[in-house]
Amino acid sequence: MSDRRELFVEQIKNAAEERITESKRKIEADFRKNREEINHAVQKQTERLFLQITDKEWTYWEICYLHSGLLMKTHEYRMSLYNSLHMIDPEPASIRVSFDFIYQYFEEDVEYLTQIIPKKKMQKIYSHEVTAIREYYNNYYIGIVSKYIKDTLPELLKLEAFRSMKKTDEFMIFFGEYMGRQELLWK
Repeated sequence: MSDRRELFVEQIKNAAEERITESKRKIEADFRKNREEINHAVQKQTERLFLQITDKEWTYWEICYLHSGLLMKTHEYRMSLYNSLHMIDPEPASIRVSFDFIYQYFEEDVEYLTQIIPKKKMQKIYSHEVTAIREYYNNYYIGIVSKYIKDTLPELLKLEAFRSMKKTDEFMIFFGEYMGRQELLWK
């Protein structure tokens, strides 16, 4: 990371902590108010994945954050099913999903954080420096999505589409970055 990018991230750390605390409160309030509707939408997206290819035996289910979602401001994640070959499976089942109910405050938060950087010292903030702020701040949001997935996973495992899906005895569920670090959620 360039020195300027590191400096920007350092300058927003405290404000980011405060801002994410506020945004989490709003996300949680929205979720409590619309829990049934949100969970239903996520279940429908997940069922779409499970029903995509029904004659194949699966070993891995991954729910992954996509870096392109940050750059394109879509905040998409990828849900994929793989056979025992994992990432070299020639025909994985895959869909893109969004957790808009979580990311609804992200752009507003990033805008706020870029505005608090002292402009006099830096004169101009370049797009790659804003991207560094977005990447740093997005880690908080990935944590919120991770918690949501962990909390709702028992419901997703009860879906008829999941229960009837062909799975190996070694079936595992992971959450993390696409082609990056991942956490085992279920085995």
